[in-house]
Amino acid sequence: MKAPYFENLIMILPAIATLLAGGSAYMVYSIYRHEQRSLKVGSVAVKEEDVQNPSFQAVVDNYVYIHNAFRNHLKSIRMACERGQDISGELRKWVDILNLHSRVEDELLIPALQARLKNNEEKTIPANILSGKDHDEVKEHIESIFAMDEDKKAMIHKLKDLEIVLDQHLVHEEKYVMPLMMEAFSTRELWALDSFIINPKLGYCDNDMLMTVTKWWFGNLSIKEWWPLLKNFVAAGNQPPMSLEDWKKIQDIIPALSKFPTEDLIP
Repeated sequence: MKAPYFENLIMILPAIATLLAGGSAYMVYSIYRHEQRSLKVGSVAVKEEDVQNPSFQAVVDNYVYIHNAFRNHLKSIRMACERGQDISGELRKWVDILNLHSRVEDELLIPALQARLKNNEEKTIPANILSGKDHDEVKEHIESIFAMDEDKKAMIHKLKDLEIVLDQHLVHEEKYVMPLMMEAFSTRELWALDSFIINPKLGYCDNDMLMTVTKWWFGNLSIKEWWPLLKNFVAAGNQPPMSLEDWKKIQDIIPALSKFPTEDLIP
């Protein structure tokens, strides 16, 4: 299992190096400028008991670090719009990566969690997340922005509204879904779920998209969260093997994976 993961990690490292390219003085200046963006760090919804959970590192990437990258990038897009710059390319990149993230949630994570909580009356996924209403609301705001004319003032207002709606949705996931994932799955199962995202056989994130997302991710994340994220990339590649039977148990609760041979799920 280690080899394919580390192949992906090797692909990721040049992207990180790109962010730190140049001489030491230039690197320091670049990091200084990067941090001057007042980048979001952490989550208001995460409790100390969540951080201390042995499974926290297996979920924090998909429920805090990438969420903060979405928040930070959208904020920079809105600020660029306020300066009169063309934001169409950056907004499209942001939307494309958000769509991938949402697809992973809708097709993999939420169905798996729903299945595990099927007979648990005390632990339930919030209705607005389970129904997809949160995602639909964010999508509607995005579509309204792309449908606008060149009225910059109105677009800035729409972008601010999108920031609010997005943050509300992300906080809901951090507050409710992330703790439920840690309760419903073992740490090893959570890393297995995470591996599906970059498994090229499953069609979510191929190598080219992996490079794009990784550059984008580190480029919109505070350096305070760079190192923990990188350590989690390494941890993902150092997971002990799981039996084919255990992979099949996860596959059986995710309808989107039923069309694949179980062997294809193994990285």
